[in-house]
Amino acid sequence: MAAPPASAQIISPFPAPPVYARLYASEAIALQPAPLPPTIHADFVAFGEEYHLNDEVIRPLSETGIRQLYVNKKEWKAEMKKLNSSAVAAFVDLISMLIASPDNQERTDKLNDIRDIFINMHHLINEFRPIQGRDTLRMMQQKQLGELETSVDDFKDFLAEAKKTFRQSLKMDEVARIPIPAYRHDLEGPEVVKEEEKQQVQAGMATTVRGGERRTIHSSTPRPEQLLHMLQRRRNDEALWNDLTGGVEKMELL
Repeated sequence: MAAPPASAQIISPFPAPPVYARLYASEAIALQPAPLPPTIHADFVAFGEEYHLNDEVIRPLSETGIRQLYVNKKEWKAEMKKLNSSAVAAFVDLISMLIASPDNQERTDKLNDIRDIFINMHHLINEFRPIQGRDTLRMMQQKQLGELETSVDDFKDFLAEAKKTFRQSLKMDEVARIPIPAYRHDLEGPEVVKEEEKQQVQAGMATTVRGGERRTIHSSTPRPEQLLHMLQRRRNDEALWNDLTGGVEKMELL
């Protein structure tokens, strides 16, 4: 007998919340206040290394059991030169001691002196790591600011050049406005005039001034001066539009 088919299991693509999340639900908070967050320990051990958050970032040499050979860390250039000279002198003494008596027990003390000198030099350098970090951050910000200013200036130059080219191509300095395109038989085919437009043209409107009042007199036939004015205006619009479209066609060919 075949086994019954197993019911489909719904698997969420997201992991379920932890169990302690129920303590912070709305119902649980309404019944009792939420527990306080755990305290942050100042001392802890990670990977076998002890960490103390309250300690200084750079611990003084006296706490590590090493002699501090420099006096004033503010005069770090002079102190570094002194330590460097001491290291060279100690190394020369060690070489002379080994040449004269290789089994001399004082060589161990001289090696310890050289070790302390180099540790002091290294510690003196680390004293100025925060200052070096701040200066490095300041230089990075200045560099980024300079790059942004250069980019803004480039965009302004490109925008000014684009506006200049646009004005020259369309002759915006000479043309006050772009008129309505005139009708062209070669592009739009035969002209179809609506009946309403015919009536408006035939109606014609003549404006006269009588006794300081402006009156409008309707006439079925336009006057000759009106017809001449309409024809002249249409010719001017067509000529202006031809100049503009000719300039645009030249731009497209370029």
